[in-house]
Amino acid sequence: AGWGGVYAAWRLGVDTGAIDPAAMCVFEANGRVGGRVYSLRGLPDFDDLAIDVGGYRFIESDLLPAQLVWKALKLPTACYDWACSAQCEGANCYVVKDAYGNNFGYSWPVETMLGQLEDAGEGQQVFFGKELTAVLPHKATDDAPLAHVAGAVVLKFADGTRVIADKLLLNLPGNAISRLSPESVLFADSSPLTSALLNSVTTFSLTKSYA
Repeated sequence: AGWGGVYAAWRLGVDTGAIDPAAMCVFEANGRVGGRVYSLRGLPDFDDLAIDVGGYRFIESDLLPAQLVWKALKLPTACYDWACSAQCEGANCYVVKDAYGNNFGYSWPVETMLGQLEDAGEGQQVFFGKELTAVLPHKATDDAPLAHVAGAVVLKFADGTRVIADKLLLNLPGNAISRLSPESVLFADSSPLTSALLNSVTTFSLTKSYA
C-alpha cells in the first residue's frame, strides 16, 4: 500500500468511480502504509512532529503528486526550503504539514486516500499483514460465488488466508515478485515479453543517513 498502489485504488474507486468502492480491497504485506514512504509519529520528545525516514517531499513541477496533494486531497504544505527560493532542481519542493504548520509526514496523502476509499465503501477495505504468496487461476469447479467469472483468480497469503477476485491490480516491489509461487498466473500464463520483463527485475538496497 504505497503511493502507486493506493493511488490506483483511489482513482478507480473514489476519484472516477470506475469501480464500486464497496467491491474493492487493498492488501498490504506489512503493518503500515506508505511503501518506501515511512512517516514516524509519536516519537519521544518530538511532540506532534513526524519524521520521514523514506521519501519526504515533492517538487512542484512533478504534477501528479503536486496536483493530488493540493487540488484533490487539499492537504496543507510548506516549502522544504524555508525561503521558497527554488533550491530544488530550479523549482520549489514541498513537504506536507498539519493544520498547525508542523511536519505531518509524506505518508499522509496515502493515508488520506485509503481513508476516503474506506469511507466510500462498506466495512473494512484495507488489510495489513497480508503477504501475497501466489496468484492462481480460479477453477470453475471451486465452490465459490465467482466460479463462473472468466479470469477470476485466487490470492493466497502467507497467513493461510485466500481471497477470490474477479479483477486484480498488482503493485509489488521486485523482492515480492521473486517470492511468488512459480505456479502464479504471472509466470504460468504470461506472454513471452511479460515473462522476460518479470525475470529481468533486480533488487538492491538503499540506505538513508542523517547527519
